[in-house]
Amino acid sequence: MPLAELNDALEMIYSSVDDDAALSRLAPRLGRMIGAAAGDIVTERPQDDLIVTHSSFGFDPAFLENHDSDFLGENTWFGALRRLPAERFHAVEDKAPMPRDTRYSNGWVRPQHFDQSLGAVLDCAQGQYSWIGFVRESGSPKYGPEDRFLNDLLPHLRRMMRLRRRLFQTDEEKVEAYALLDRLHLPVFLLQQDFKVSAMNEAAERLQSADCFIRLSRDGRLMMEGCQNDLLTRKLRQAGQPHEVSTKPPFESMVIHGKGGKLAVMHFIPLPHRGPSGAEGHIAAVVRPVDCPLTDVTCLLAQAYDLTDTEARLANFIGSGASLCDFAEAAGMAPSTARWHLKNIEQKTGTSRIEQVVALVRNFQSVPA
Repeated sequence: MPLAELNDALEMIYSSVDDDAALSRLAPRLGRMIGAAAGDIVTERPQDDLIVTHSSFGFDPAFLENHDSDFLGENTWFGALRRLPAERFHAVEDKAPMPRDTRYSNGWVRPQHFDQSLGAVLDCAQGQYSWIGFVRESGSPKYGPEDRFLNDLLPHLRRMMRLRRRLFQTDEEKVEAYALLDRLHLPVFLLQQDFKVSAMNEAAERLQSADCFIRLSRDGRLMMEGCQNDLLTRKLRQAGQPHEVSTKPPFESMVIHGKGGKLAVMHFIPLPHRGPSGAEGHIAAVVRPVDCPLTDVTCLLAQAYDLTDTEARLANFIGSGASLCDFAEAAGMAPSTARWHLKNIEQKTGTSRIEQVVALVRNFQSVPA
C-alpha cells in the first residue's frame, strides 16, 4: 500500500480514540482500502449477554438485525481467531477452518455469500473481547498484500482500543449502556456535547426512520420541523449546562407534535461524565408518545410523568399562576395534603422546588397549536 494511504489510516485510527463518530467510520474506510465487501469492529462479553458493534458495513440488514442475539457467544469465527497468535491478522478459514456444520456458518456466513475473512483480536480484558474482521464475497480473490497492510496497522488498532478502554474506564460501561438502551421500549437517543447522536436504541431508529416526530440531519444531529427545532436547541443547551455535583438537575422536557396530529414528550436527562477532564457528559433524549389533545395540558402532564389525576391538575393549576393554597381550597383538601401531592410531583418530574415545577408546566402550556 502507498505510504499516503498508511498515513491516512493511522490518522483515522488515532482519531477514533475519543471520538465515537470517527470509530463508526473506521471499519468502512479501512474496508474500502483493502477491497472488503463487509466488516466490523465489535466488543463482546458473552457471560453477561453484552455486545456492541462499534463500526460495521456491508452486511445484509436482515441478518445483521438479529446477529447479536442469535449468535452471541456462538461465533465460531471469533472462537477460532482467539486461538491463533494475536500479533497478526489471520484468514481464519485457512489457519483454523470454521466448522461448516455450525449454526453460525449456515445461518450467518453462507446466506450472505461471504466465504473468506481476515481478522484480528484487538483487546482481551476481564472476559471482554474486541476484534476487527473483514470479509469478501465467495469467489473473490483471496487477500494478499492487504493483510500485510493491516498487519502494519494492527499495533495501532490494538493501542487505540486499549486507550479507549482506559479513557472510558473500560468499554464495559459503554457496552452496558448499549445493551440497556436496546432493552428499553421507549425511543432513547444519546447525544454528545455538540448534540450529535452517538447512539440510539431500536425504538429510536424506528421513530426517526418513520419521520413522524424527529429525524437526523446529515451530520447526525436531532432535527424537528419549524419552530420546534429552535426550542429543541434551547432545551438541549439548558440540559447540558454544568450543575453542582451535590444537586440533582431538573429534567428539561418539551412537547413535540408530528404529522397527523401525533403528540409526544421529549425528556432531556444529563448523564454524568466519568472521564479525566471533568467535563459534562452525554444527554439522553427520551421520547414518550402521548395520546391526548394538544390543549389538554393536564392529560399531557399525567402521561408524560405518570402523574395521578390530582397531581396533574395541581401541576397545571400552579403553572397557571395560582398558589398551592388556592388549589387546596378549590379541591376541598387541606394545604398539607396539597403539599404532599406537590412533593410527589417534584419526585416524578425530577424537580426540587415549586418554581421549577411552574417552569416545566409552562413549557407544556405554551406549545404552539
